[in-house]
Amino acid sequence: MQVLVVEDNFSDAEMVTMSLKRVDEEIEVTSVESLQEAVDAVDSGKYDITLLDLTLPDSNGLGSIKELQRANESMPIVVLSGDDREQMALSAARLGVEDFIAKSEFVGEPFVRTLRYAIERKKGEQRLRDLADFDQLTRLSNRQRFNRQLLKAVGHAERSGELMALLFIDLDEFKEINDTLGHHAGDELLAQAAMRFRSCVRTGDLVGRLGGDEFAILAESLNSPYDAEIVAGKILEALQMPFILGGHSVTIGASIGIALYPHDAGDAEELLTRSDIAMYQAKRNGRNNIMFYSPELNKSAEARNAMIRELSMAIAEGQFEVQYQPKACARTHRLVGLEALVRWRHPRRGLLSPDAFVPFAEENGMISAIDDVVLEQVTEDIVGWTEDDLDVVPVSVNVSASQVLRADLLESMQMLLTRSGVNPRYLRFELTESVLRAEYTETRDALAELRRHGVQIWLNDFGTGYSTMGLLNEFPLDGLCISREFVGALDRKRSFAIVKSIVNLAHNLELGVSAIGVETEDQLRLLKAISCDSVQGSYYGTPMDAMSVRKYFLDNRKQTVTGIMRALPALKDRQRG
Repeated sequence: MQVLVVEDNFSDAEMVTMSLKRVDEEIEVTSVESLQEAVDAVDSGKYDITLLDLTLPDSNGLGSIKELQRANESMPIVVLSGDDREQMALSAARLGVEDFIAKSEFVGEPFVRTLRYAIERKKGEQRLRDLADFDQLTRLSNRQRFNRQLLKAVGHAERSGELMALLFIDLDEFKEINDTLGHHAGDELLAQAAMRFRSCVRTGDLVGRLGGDEFAILAESLNSPYDAEIVAGKILEALQMPFILGGHSVTIGASIGIALYPHDAGDAEELLTRSDIAMYQAKRNGRNNIMFYSPELNKSAEARNAMIRELSMAIAEGQFEVQYQPKACARTHRLVGLEALVRWRHPRRGLLSPDAFVPFAEENGMISAIDDVVLEQVTEDIVGWTEDDLDVVPVSVNVSASQVLRADLLESMQMLLTRSGVNPRYLRFELTESVLRAEYTETRDALAELRRHGVQIWLNDFGTGYSTMGLLNEFPLDGLCISREFVGALDRKRSFAIVKSIVNLAHNLELGVSAIGVETEDQLRLLKAISCDSVQGSYYGTPMDAMSVRKYFLDNRKQTVTGIMRALPALKDRQRG
């Protein structure tokens, strides 16, 4: 038996512990001194029973009982009190405690027996509550319990101002399967579907069976309506796997309607009704479909889904291209590097910049595949330039968090380097601070290993995120990139001071430092004055394709970058066009 004692008086807690241990050494007792500690402990589900003193440093009276019940409604509670007044005992009983024991009654075996009876009584109550609140086939909340929780959730959302979604789910083809294979197969299908629904939601989301083949999911504290759409998409995906029913393999879909609070409804009943309406609209639109109650959100969701399809096709069909922008030495103006920039050659919209698709690809988990395309193209181009005996310079590649945090990052990069034959010293990974903060230890170790292979690691947009000295101290870095946000405001005293500080910091740490977004001669002059190592921006030229870079190298082996651009006015105009 695991016993939690909530008592701030040390001697009383010790007395309870010794009384229990005298009867049974196997009883494990944990003592806490405050209500907050008790709530955390009860929430863990580790304990069989809680012995609660009603006078605590952070709580006094019957309110402590309610707080513990909110944390774990199935936990049996026995009140320990120095006050044996009958009225207090009756009030505690009305709140649902199992017993009320005066501290003078901590007597060996009878005390332990009281606790064991309390645990069994609570288990019996819980079994009855389960019968009343849970669907016995799927073990999900039934309609009655779901509606109660929905009312509470709406009240919470009203007070907090948070967004909440209700997903109404109806299984497609269920009636046909039930009629063809029998009710037993239909029941098994419902039970298996319920398990899949649970695997698609967050820990705090509520899944319920409303009756027949109708289910509902309550998702609270959403950041945007599309969080609910993501859950719905996971459900459709989970249902695509065949169900094995009595030796038969069957597949089904689902029609899912989504209504939002407070966007679509003002109360719980209206929210349920409107999610049901949206579900029927999804069914009318061809089944195995997701619909919002809001027409505006449906239109937006359709646009998002179209973008997902187009991006998938672009990856499969090789519609992405890589262009390169020069990096020049701030002092000599000679070419010292290139930055690889991805472009999407869209079949209808023409050449798209990263701003038009990268944020969406990151949000929908497609950015890692695009990173792979870029890395493959960059290594192929570097090898080509090297084979032509050109004076190749390092190429910077912006790498997403998804790519860096891949479990097989090292293995995939080693395979890429081996397969392409590229010299790692020509590769420079540029990462944002947010990437370094995610999965700290794993990221640091992976980057350190890549660096040992010769790949340079630079920190991008330094100073605009959550920079700390800890990042610079712990991570294996080769340089810092100053954000265009600061470079564009160099004529302001504070921005100039920030940029100068970053340059000094980098040099003191023996790191390289590069300024991004240089557009004017004045910006270049200021950066040169504070000894910034390299610069990049439209002042030196716009991005160009790999063939133009080849010509750039061949025709201008000994010229400065500005000289190169003056020598190639036609190329410059063509790139801008």
